[in-house]
Amino acid sequence: MAAPLANGNALDGSSNVVSATVNAGTVDVTTATPEAGGEHFSLYLARVLGINSVEVEASAQAQFGGTWAANVVPIAFSKCEAGLSLTPGLQFFPIHGVDEGPGKSKKKKPPVCPYKSSSGSELPGGFGWLDDDDNDCSVLVNILEDEGWVGSDPGSDFNGDCSAMFTDFVLKLDAKKDVEVLIPIFDDSVGTGEHAEFKILAFGAISLRGWNLSGGTKTPENYMKPDATTLKSSLGLGEDDRGIYGKFVRIVTLDEAAILGGPKDYGADAVKLTN
Repeated sequence: MAAPLANGNALDGSSNVVSATVNAGTVDVTTATPEAGGEHFSLYLARVLGINSVEVEASAQAQFGGTWAANVVPIAFSKCEAGLSLTPGLQFFPIHGVDEGPGKSKKKKPPVCPYKSSSGSELPGGFGWLDDDDNDCSVLVNILEDEGWVGSDPGSDFNGDCSAMFTDFVLKLDAKKDVEVLIPIFDDSVGTGEHAEFKILAFGAISLRGWNLSGGTKTPENYMKPDATTLKSSLGLGEDDRGIYGKFVRIVTLDEAAILGGPKDYGADAVKLTN
């Protein structure tokens, strides 16, 4: 399996896989210039010493598994909205407060949380946004520390610090590229207003197809691909139904700040280059 990948990363399309080993949560691969009889790295100055070519090796290691911590877009979703069933295909993941529970609208709403339950409960006035202290639309969420509790940013207003990131998402989706994000999923919440917190249970990897995070139609706060628009219509959702449209994905590539080895309740194997 490593051979075609190594060849694809070689400028001449030809590489020799010296070794490929898989251990608990890691993959180590060593490649080299082609085997004896093939072309090696050609030398120039060393030829005066009778050395015309040399074999060159390169090694790398990747780590994979569930995620304990990662930098994420500062939005959390309840586990009863995400669904442990990992429903295949495009879904709507709502973010909302307790005022938008069942029976609030005659529209055909997607399944919502049991608001009286402590499992996946919402916050009064909390719309899933997390505290973004660095104002960069990125929060390091660590479910190993403080038992996974993270602060909530109250209110439903779009985080203006996310404009640049979501504009980039729009450009990539318009160019028919995939946009995959890791989202924190909570199973409990406490407090209200500025003192509210979510208890993060795990992370899910989502391939984005659209979102409505403003309650309006202003880009990049609201953006929809055609399949997301179709789903929105079939569910009878309106502009007041905030959330994201996307699909669960099996593998997501993370940045170096991620800590792997955590739960995989939502099916995502995270991968990062470690050496």
